[in-house]
Amino acid sequence: MMADISIKLLESNNAIMKKIHIALAKEFNKTISQNVVRIYRGLEPLISSALLSSPELSSVSGGVLRTDFGLTSDPSSAIVAAIVSSLDIQIQKAKATAAGIKGGLLITMQPIDYNNLFSLSVAEQMTAKGASLPWLQWLLTFGQQIIVANFGVEYGAGKGRSGGGYMSVDYRPFKVNSQYAGTVDDNFITRAIDGIAPQIKGVIIKAMQ
Repeated sequence: MMADISIKLLESNNAIMKKIHIALAKEFNKTISQNVVRIYRGLEPLISSALLSSPELSSVSGGVLRTDFGLTSDPSSAIVAAIVSSLDIQIQKAKATAAGIKGGLLITMQPIDYNNLFSLSVAEQMTAKGASLPWLQWLLTFGQQIIVANFGVEYGAGKGRSGGGYMSVDYRPFKVNSQYAGTVDDNFITRAIDGIAPQIKGVIIKAMQ
């Protein structure tokens, strides 16, 4: 016959849970500090690929947007490099309470003023008359605003700076193609990142394992 055994807890449930959470927070802080570089290395190529393969930059490289903006070279790589270089990961140190753990990672990228992009030489296209066209600003922020009221793009092989078309009064007005147009908070950058949100989560989880 077995004797009865009783266990008396010397601390409250809240105190016990807080100690458990303190231990978990300590382990989290150690693990995240050791693996933040792995997260960087995982995110950079993922984000670069998503941006370069976006419909907008694909069109800028060799599609209708290249013709619309009269681009004489492919600016995609320089733009993506500038965006990815703004990637920043900040560790928010985990803190424990009886209720749980607070902390994690703060991942940011691309300043909302876009100055890192608009200051690039490839963000503007010079015309034969010496005018500078801020085409990247148009693409990222102008949405469906009319940019040139009296002219539009007439497409034709071998025509214009890009070899695909030129400005004509018969096709006025000119604005960014609605398929690719963006605003400050909804453009090819935000759309590309939204599209890979599950993969970003996967990179973080894998790095923490």
